[in-house]
Amino acid sequence: MVITGIYGFRHKEHGRWYVGQSLDIYDRWARYKRLVCRSQRKWYNALVKYGYDAFEATIIEQCDATLLDEREAFWIKEKDSVRNGYNIKAGGKGGKLSDETKQLIKAKRALQIMPPRSEEAKKAMRQWNAEYWATHEHPFKGRTDMPKRPDVSERNRTTVLTDEQKKRLATASREYQRLHGNPMKGKKRPDLAERNRQRAKIRSSQAPTASSERPPTSDHLARTSCP
Repeated sequence: MVITGIYGFRHKEHGRWYVGQSLDIYDRWARYKRLVCRSQRKWYNALVKYGYDAFEATIIEQCDATLLDEREAFWIKEKDSVRNGYNIKAGGKGGKLSDETKQLIKAKRALQIMPPRSEEAKKAMRQWNAEYWATHEHPFKGRTDMPKRPDVSERNRTTVLTDEQKKRLATASREYQRLHGNPMKGKKRPDLAERNRQRAKIRSSQAPTASSERPPTSDHLARTSCP
């Protein structure tokens, strides 16, 4: 039996809630038993810490699929499951992240940014690399069975877009410019013709003359030799 609607998990001991939506609630619960919810980090950590049996599963409300976002947001607010539960945002596709989740994301990103290395650290790394490769051989050195990397530029030149792909690219370009503006707005476009003329002039000035390239012929030597 397929049930569409809003479901909830309440911790049996301290009463905190996790609220979610699904087109097939029982199938979603079966996934939670197998911990198939890594993207829902807060809820996933709770299942790992307490176990699935530590929660009481409940079908809160059955509703039409078009109302899932609206009803999920309502019940998340009703159960206070963002601030005092296991939801990370207010529900629905447009739900906002909680302040706690924002702080966790900010802290994680800060850890991912490596501070600049000191000169001593750079010197130590160069020395370690030199010593390591002096006694070890590169694993790919001399191998002829390595697959050849595809020529992406050649592939792009020979790829023919369909009308549907061209339409999607044009729509995406217009949407990007609507949100971020035209990057060339207010800038002078380069004069390609003038640039090509300058390049041709430089090439002609650097090219050797015909007389310097061609060795003298016998006729030329006869004309220029003394009688």
